[in-house]
Amino acid sequence: MSSNEVKPGKNCRLCSKQLDHHVLGSDFTCRTCQHECHRVEPLLREMAALHMKQQRENAQAIKALKDEISELKNNLSNRQQKASTTLKGLRDAMSELSSEVSYLKQIKTKVEGDDRFKKIEKEIEDVKTEVKNLDQEVANVYADQENDSRWEDNEIDKAEVRQTVDGMVDFTRRLKEAFVALAGPEEKKVQQMEAQREKDAQELKDGMREMQGFMRQMQQAFSMLPVLAASTPAQTQQIHTPTQSQASTTMQTTVPAKAVTTSAVKKK
Repeated sequence: MSSNEVKPGKNCRLCSKQLDHHVLGSDFTCRTCQHECHRVEPLLREMAALHMKQQRENAQAIKALKDEISELKNNLSNRQQKASTTLKGLRDAMSELSSEVSYLKQIKTKVEGDDRFKKIEKEIEDVKTEVKNLDQEVANVYADQENDSRWEDNEIDKAEVRQTVDGMVDFTRRLKEAFVALAGPEEKKVQQMEAQREKDAQELKDGMREMQGFMRQMQQAFSMLPVLAASTPAQTQQIHTPTQSQASTTMQTTVPAKAVTTSAVKKK
């Protein structure tokens, strides 16, 4: 028995179960615990790897946070330095302004105590009032001149507008006369063409009426012919004789029809 095996009567260090000769294991554990340890060993290694990976990621995140904090501290120190320099400049400007204000106050007290400055101020006020009055007079003079020039300009503008309107009316009249003179022959030609078209249409209508009358006459003539039937030669001879007379009558009727058609063709 090796040194790491447990003797009977001892307890397992994992499950605290009393060991006997049936459940003896190694490393002071029972067989059940040893079997469970072997079963979960791959999972334990995987969990250990995940733990190491998480630790590395956490270390990187902590490093990034530290860098950001250091950058923020540097920016804050730069801003504080800029603010301190600006504040110092403002304080210097305030001190200069306060010194200038005190100097102006001293000058004012000296001026108020002197009568000469009061006289000068009064003369300045009088000059200002005189200048204001002169400006008002000049403005009135300019206004009067502008009104006079407006009246004159209005008269001139009215005369020019009247002359322009008369010229436009005369030009429109002459343009209208020119268009009428140019369009006169064209209108006559158009009227002649329309009259010729109407005349041709009327002749065509008359020819169509004559043709329709001729066709009705032909239909009546054909309707008056007797119906031919199978018969003897004598009957056929008797039948042929009246047909010749009828043919002569049809020839007599067709002659004026030809004259009608020729007249219609000539009219077309």
